[in-house]
Amino acid sequence: MSVGAAPPPHERDWRHPAEISAEHRIVFAAEPPSRRLRNAALTVGVVAAVVLIVIAFAVTNMPV
Repeated sequence: MSVGAAPPPHERDWRHPAEISAEHRIVFAAEPPSRRLRNAALTVGVVAAVVLIVIAFAVTNMPV
């Protein structure tokens, strides 16, 4: 197989962390997270906080 040739159809594009070398894992871990991932994490965090606040108000204002 020559360099730059397409992988066979049965090969995956991704690799499990156990399948790559330690130095490649270090390089991968040093890469900053993507903007999309950061935005998704921020959105989930904000929604979770709002839901918790709404639940707290609902529970404290329940009639006895």
